[in-house]
This record gives sequence, structure tokens and C-alpha cells, in this order.
Amino acid sequence: MLYVSTDNTVSLYRAGVSLVCNAPVPSNTITAAAWQPNGHEFAVGYADGKVVRFHVASFTATEVDDWGGEDRSQQQQGVTCLQWVNYAEKEECRDTLPHESFDLSAMLPPLSHAPLEPPRSITQFRRVLEPLPVETNHQQKEQTMLLIGDEAGNLHLSLNGVYHVGTIRADGKMHKTMSLVSVGVTPAMDRMKLFFYDGSTIGRMMMLDTPILCFRKKEILNVAQTQTKIDFLLRYLTCSTNMLEKHHRNITKLAKNNAENVTRRLLSIDSESLAMPQVELLGLLATGNPNVALHEYLTDLPEQKIKQWEADTYHSVSCIRQIIAEYLLPACDRLIHQLSTLKGYSLWTERYEAFLATEPTDACIQTVAVFLKRLYVYLDRVNHLSKMFQAFIAWIFQNVKRFSDQNTQYQNDEDDGPCEDPRLVVQYLKTSFTSDSLAEFFHVTPTLQTEDLAEEGDREHKLKDVGFSQLMSIISHLCRTAPRRPSSTLLDNSQTLDDQCMQLSLLPEETIGRRITSSTFNNEESTCQYYAFAQNDQRKLLILRSELSDCTRRAEYVAIQLDHRVTDMEFFDGHELGVAFEEEHDDDASAEARSYLGTIAFQELNYASLNHTTDLSTTTASKLPLQRCMLLPNMNRVILGSNGREKRRIFSVVAGNGKSLVLEMDPGEEEEEEQLE
Repeated sequence: MLYVSTDNTVSLYRAGVSLVCNAPVPSNTITAAAWQPNGHEFAVGYADGKVVRFHVASFTATEVDDWGGEDRSQQQQGVTCLQWVNYAEKEECRDTLPHESFDLSAMLPPLSHAPLEPPRSITQFRRVLEPLPVETNHQQKEQTMLLIGDEAGNLHLSLNGVYHVGTIRADGKMHKTMSLVSVGVTPAMDRMKLFFYDGSTIGRMMMLDTPILCFRKKEILNVAQTQTKIDFLLRYLTCSTNMLEKHHRNITKLAKNNAENVTRRLLSIDSESLAMPQVELLGLLATGNPNVALHEYLTDLPEQKIKQWEADTYHSVSCIRQIIAEYLLPACDRLIHQLSTLKGYSLWTERYEAFLATEPTDACIQTVAVFLKRLYVYLDRVNHLSKMFQAFIAWIFQNVKRFSDQNTQYQNDEDDGPCEDPRLVVQYLKTSFTSDSLAEFFHVTPTLQTEDLAEEGDREHKLKDVGFSQLMSIISHLCRTAPRRPSSTLLDNSQTLDDQCMQLSLLPEETIGRRITSSTFNNEESTCQYYAFAQNDQRKLLILRSELSDCTRRAEYVAIQLDHRVTDMEFFDGHELGVAFEEEHDDDASAEARSYLGTIAFQELNYASLNHTTDLSTTTASKLPLQRCMLLPNMNRVILGSNGREKRRIFSVVAGNGKSLVLEMDPGEEEEEEQLE
């Protein structure tokens, strides 16, 4: 069972009493939570607009990326409701080859999952390996849809809580901004019932016809599966590229540190001169005789430090080769393969025109090809840099050993052999000792606009001066915008079948738990959406019933008069509504309020038709005996929650004083409940 405390701590309990684990206290308020239908995950929504998925087995948190689509960054809206429903594709019995038979990714080189090793100079005292992104299990047998409502009244759809399918924007169907507080769907997801509330006096129920979610399931699942793989590869490539840049910066930093040491020696002797350490070393290479400053530097330079410089540089060079060969190149091949799959879908315009376009996908493939080509060029340049450094460090080591054994500063020992390859040493001193000869591969071009790359043209020429990190950001942007987000398609294909407004007064401080609770119940004949509202100022409970399968039938309501204050409520199943309430003593304020748990058989109530003129805030309520009732001893300010499984109504009640109970209402327990009652 999931517990959310007043300090927004998320805790998971087994059997309601044994703590399994809990999450750190977030910096924002938790506003909604929902369980995945199979119970393996649950989602939590926050007031700042974040949605996080928690896996029950490992209790690892994964943020739902980009659930608001492209407009989310412009104005982040707080989460107001979450609903997680099944989204299974209708099984068809066809005598065809399995889909895996045409999966060419199995023929590509495998990805390395070993953690990336950082530069040695960074991890001298503490060795920390950065983990790689974990690929989401996209081969799920049971597909689900996470429905996210926000403060602006928009409904966001996320397949399996991973892939953002689209957004149904309420501003295109309403003139006043209202929060979406509840959403109900039919099993086929061809119809939706949305409930909006303005936070004061107006409630609104809207029924939408969404045939695209029903008849385009195969297309949505195919695009989502491919895009999920692409998103993983983008994270994998970004992580590997960042580590590649760290190793490159480390090689440059090691050389510059030694160049700065030579510079300080030169300036200590003549502070007004222009210190050029590479020129002094070239003079040493040409004549064999150093000046005073260079002689002091070579004499004081320990052999152990030279060996450390050599080892750290070779380690970074080796890691660069490994990252390119085992991480970046295989990931690029797989990314091009997945983008080609999307392109194949986009060419099938009859089925995928609403989701994909060919031109943006081509732009993605060409940009990845440029990235791949530059990787090969960079690898060749790194190999040449390694040869230059090998000759240079051998020459430096030879000179350090020569001058440290001499007593005379300018004595030239002719017995020492000449430099093995002076040409490579000269190249290293000119290009890589005081500067970065490979800086062009990590350069950032501020004037480059990503939108220009989406247009037709010579993309390789436009990207010739773009570094790997910026190029990776461009690829990520193009790949995530290549699938035409079907938000406009969803809105265009969503027809309003029914729209009802009502007067509804719900004060925020009236209840401790939920002011509004809802649930959808399906049977062979129809699908009904039920809502329950607590109006504690009038000691009244409202229940609304709306048919999703019949748009011509008006919504119905019933008002129940209560003697006590409602603290929370929850639909246990399709028969009973659980209500937690407190017995208050108006004549004696010092008397301790007693808490009760009761149930209402809401299916057996007499509902009245809800008209546009009906004012639910002033409607007459009738007395109704509770079907079940039990005292909750030593508990106050009670909230409750159900696990939602049919024929196994297990739920918990948690009091403000920290006490909790786990109750079971199976048919076999009715006699025991009557005795307790």
C-alpha cells in the first residue's frame, strides 16, 4: 500500500503495517497518485508539474519525460489528477511470421553496458564509475496509458508512463480555465469523461469521443515502441559523449599544466619577456642546449611525475578509443536503424500521416550520419595525437634523465642518442603542447539555429564547425520533434458529445483527504462514471452518475444528508462507497471527536436527472442509513485508500495521530464485521 504523509514523504508498506521503503522528502507538494493496473508501478504527481514513476520491486524513481509535449517548457502546470488504465491492443489471430523475424537490430554490434570510466586525474582519491542509462522494457505484454490532468484543464496521455502520445487541450473547448480533477475512460478508450472545477463554485462535465485512440492503437504502439528506443539511445549517446569530452579535456589539461610550469620558470627569470615554452623546447630539440629556466625545469622535474603524466594521458586516449568503438559507434548504428524504421512508417501515409512526417525523419538520419563521420575523423586524429605524444614524452624523459645526471648546466653529452622522431615532437610542440589541436570537435557555435537544420540543404556544411556535445543536443532535439506529436490530431479528432455545467461549492478546507473522488465501472451493457463530493458546511454528500456508453442520457445525482463531517472517501468497488467521517459535539467543544468508517450502496440509490438549472450546492438532501459502519477507536482526522482489486476489498485507514489499520471486506468476513459493529 502507498502512503503519502503530510510532509510529502512517499512510503510503501506491505500488508499496510510492514515498511518496505520510502522516498526522500521532495521539495514540492504531492498532488496526485495512481497505481499501474498490474500493481508493479505507481505514479506520483507534484505541484510543480513533475510526474515520477516508482517501480515497486526496486523502488527506483523515473521521471516521466516530456509529458506536456512541446509547450510544457513555456508554462509548467501543476498536476491535478492521475489515472492509469489498460491500453491493450485487440489480439488478432493471423498465421504470419513473428515480428521479431524482421528485427535487423539483432545483427548490429551489441551495446556495451559496462560503466564508463572517468579520467584518472579526477579519480585519484575516489573512484566513481558513472552508470549508463537503463533501457526501458518496451516489450511489455500489457500496454497501459497514464492520463495526466493539469491546472489548465489539459489532458496529457503517456503510453506506459514513458512515451508522450499527445495532449487534449481544454483551451480549445472551454472559454474559462478550469482544473481537470478527474478523468474516466471506456475500456476501448473511444470515449472519455472529463470533470473540471474552477476551485470555487462551478463544476463541468465533458464527454469526448476519441476514436483515434481506439482505432489507431497499432500505429500508436509502433511509434511509441520505436520512439522509446530512440529516447534511450539518445540518453546513452549523450552520456557517452560527455565522458568522451571529459577524457579529451583531461589530455589537454595535462599538457597545459606542464606548459604553464615552464612559463612560470621563464617569467621568474625575465618577467618582461614574452614566455613561449614551445619555442624554448623547439630550441632545445634543435641545439640540445636549454636556457637557464628550461634547465631548472627539467632538472627539478621528477621522473615519477613524467610517468604519471604519460600514464594518465595514455589512459584517457585508451578510454576515448573504447568509448568510440564500443559505445558511440554501435549506438549510432542502432539510432540510424530506429530512425529508418520511423521513416518507413512515415511513408505509409494512410496510417501514419497523423503521427509522422518524412522530412524531419530524414533530417535526423542525415545529422546522425554527420555525427558518425566526424567520430571516425576524430578517432584518426586521436591516434595521430597519441603517436606525437609518445615521441614527445620519450624525448622529455630522455632530457630529464640527461640533465639530472650532469653537474654542468650547459654540458652536451654526445653519448646520448638523438631524438628518435623529431618530426613528431615538433608537431606536438606546435599543435598540442600549449593549445588544443582537436578543439574543433568540441567547439560550440552560438549562432547555429536548430530550426535551420530541419530545412533541406547541405547539413554537413552547416555542421562542419559544430562540436560533439552541441551536435548531440541538435540530434536529440530533431529526434524528439521528428514524430509529429498527435496533440493537434487528438484535438481535431475529439468530438464533444456532452457538456454540462453545474453549481458546486466545495471549500478547500472542508475535508482532510479528497474533496472529490471518482471511479469508472464497466459491465457488459454499459460504462458508468461515478463522482462523490463532500459538502461539509451543509453536512451533505453528493454522488453523480454519468453514462459513457450513452451520450444521450443525462447525468444523474443524489444528495445524502449526513450527521457528521466527512474526512475522506473512496469507491471500494462497483457496489460500495467508503466514507470516513468524524462525530462532532457542537454542545461540548472539549469532547473528543470519534471517527467512523461507513459504506454506502450507491448503486441502489434513487438518482434524479441533472439539468442545467440544477444547483447542487442548494439541492435538498435526504437521510440514508449506512450499509456498514464501524468505530475507529483512538483515531482522528482519518483518510483511507483501497487497493482497487475486484473481489478483494482490502483497504487502509490512517489517522492524523499516525495510527493505521488495514481492513478486509471479503464476503466471508461479513459476520465478523457485524459482531464488531
